[in-house]
Amino acid sequence: MIRFFIAAALSICIAGSAAADEDLSALVNSGNTAFERMDYDKALSIYEDGLKAAPKEPVLFYNKANVLFRMEKFDEAHEAYKAAMDLKPPAVLLKNIYFNAGNAWFRMAENKAEASEKIEDLKPVLQTYENAFDMYRKSLELERKIGISQGYDIRKAGAPIRQNWALAREGWTRLWEKIRKLEKRDLKLEDGIGQILEAQKTLLPKLETIYLTSFSEDALKFNLKTLAQF
Repeated sequence: MIRFFIAAALSICIAGSAAADEDLSALVNSGNTAFERMDYDKALSIYEDGLKAAPKEPVLFYNKANVLFRMEKFDEAHEAYKAAMDLKPPAVLLKNIYFNAGNAWFRMAENKAEASEKIEDLKPVLQTYENAFDMYRKSLELERKIGISQGYDIRKAGAPIRQNWALAREGWTRLWEKIRKLEKRDLKLEDGIGQILEAQKTLLPKLETIYLTSFSEDALKFNLKTLAQF
């Protein structure tokens, strides 16, 4: 199976942050250092401390979400990305938030798709993939707008976004095919059970004729017990 590619957009920075307090900046920098060292528990604790001091700073929610993503707590990461979006960050940060939120939806979908063989569990996962598509689309649109404003060649914009979006589409397609196979299997199973029941209906009168024409009480009890199995 094609594995998910984590693009460089998950790297943490505070460029463009509105946080003016030097102590807060130092705190965030220490969180970034812990993140880079893969000390995710420490990084998460630092960012949460930062949010107590600056609860409306979107980059802190973004950084927190990235840590949760690395810890594979994708549901919690998505909530933190959403909190960052709600604070209306600048476009450069927002496109990264959209991208990483798409990655979180993607990973949630992959995990759920692999965890079950039940159709009723799998069908909602198609929507989870589609949520990832929506985030990738928004990220790519912003990437192109930023590129136009800065004079970049927009044909080359958003390569990691397009790559992960393509992988997510492949995941959606694999899941759809899996659901279809399970539906066909269940239909065959239902057909098989129906055929067995029909055969039993046809066979039962014959069994009654054969088994109940018994000359001994023990044989009759045995035959009645046999009939009960049908």
